[in-house]
Amino acid sequence: MLRQVAPDGQNDHVAERAQVREIDDDEGRRLLRIIRRGTGSVVTWRRAQMVLLSAQGMPVTRIAEVTFTSVDRVRDVIHNFNADGFEALYLKYKGGRPKTFTLPERRESKKIAKSKPAESMTCSLTCLLLRHPARVRLCRPAMPSMA
Repeated sequence: MLRQVAPDGQNDHVAERAQVREIDDDEGRRLLRIIRRGTGSVVTWRRAQMVLLSAQGMPVTRIAEVTFTSVDRVRDVIHNFNADGFEALYLKYKGGRPKTFTLPERRESKKIAKSKPAESMTCSLTCLLLRHPARVRLCRPAMPSMA
């Protein structure tokens, strides 16, 4: 761990040195294969490059300059690789089909959509919003959360 000492002699900030864990020959060959292979994700390639440069002893600031990214991003990649191994190099897609509503949620939204506005509303909703935004909560029935 590197310590940065303030000019007045007090330890005001402690900077953690980010260094990749010791990697064996098989892991080194796997990193080289990811880097040399022209196909695949650019993100995976860049992360593998950061890890390999760190394993070769290059400081984080220099890795950031070489890979055109921030020092914090390089530190994150190295820490994630130390914790999760090669799984940290690959993208974790979080897309997919949106959540489907349950039958009670669909019935409730159908009931709300088919209902008439509250009888106490005397003017249009846009008119009411412009004049008295706080009254809208009083005029409309409370809608349960859909999430």
